[in-house]
Amino acid sequence: MSHLRGLARWLAGSISASAVAILVVGLALGFAAGAGFAIALNDRAPTETDGPAAVAEVDNGQAAAGPSESPVAVETSESPGAGSEDEPSGAEVSGSPVAVEESATPDAAGPPDVPESTAVAAVTTDSATAALGFDLAGRAFLGEADAPVTIIELTDYECPFCRRHRQEVLDNLLAEYEGRIRYYSLNFPLTSIHPRAQVAAEAAECAHEQGRFWEYGDAIFASNAPLVPEHLIALAEGLELDLGEFALCLTTRSKRSLVAGDFRIGEVLEVTGTPTFFINGKRLIGARPIEAFRMAIDAELPAPDG
Repeated sequence: MSHLRGLARWLAGSISASAVAILVVGLALGFAAGAGFAIALNDRAPTETDGPAAVAEVDNGQAAAGPSESPVAVETSESPGAGSEDEPSGAEVSGSPVAVEESATPDAAGPPDVPESTAVAAVTTDSATAALGFDLAGRAFLGEADAPVTIIELTDYECPFCRRHRQEVLDNLLAEYEGRIRYYSLNFPLTSIHPRAQVAAEAAECAHEQGRFWEYGDAIFASNAPLVPEHLIALAEGLELDLGEFALCLTTRSKRSLVAGDFRIGEVLEVTGTPTFFINGKRLIGARPIEAFRMAIDAELPAPDG
């Protein structure tokens, strides 16, 4: 009988120890599985369902790895919301094909008094500019017809970066390089994001027929209203253009092929955004501070005598 009681106690102890061992192992496995799930959750890419906190965590991690280059201020057909009045900000020099540093020196003060020129016969064009393929005969330009440096800008009248260049850089550039540059503004409307840029470009070319191309372009960039035909005609009225002649030019789309021709050549030259500049045939992309233009222009000017 005593042997049976001893066997029973031994079995009870063994069962208890086994149960405890099984319980401990089960808890350990459960903890490990939970930890693995948590690690997997943290390692996966955030999705829309994770909410803004998860996305911010990944963004912060990328920023902590080191600063990235700021994009050039340039409008492309993939840029979202380009026609809004809130202009994007950002460093305009990074990624430039011309390496420059920002200068603290203020731009030359005051806009120059440079009349629009339509001279054709006297225009001299360097071979690099001619090789681009643009037909510049009869096109509006600023500066001197025999200037040693030709600048061609491809612009879009709904592009905020083109507006920035026109309002903040162009006048100072013309004043600083008076007599040494000839400046054209041709058309590259990004209609996939700026549906009114095409007709605005046609309107500017209609204004050129009355010798007011540059003033009309300035009026477009200064305007905050949608560039619908009625508003484009109102801008012409504000400049005291012949409204009958202007409206006929605009409504018959007589400048459509001219604008389309500029765009096609831009595509051949692999232009993808605005503004894009060709300085004696050399490409400069984006809305840049005047220092970038100084470097590019100075490299094209003849060396001073002596």
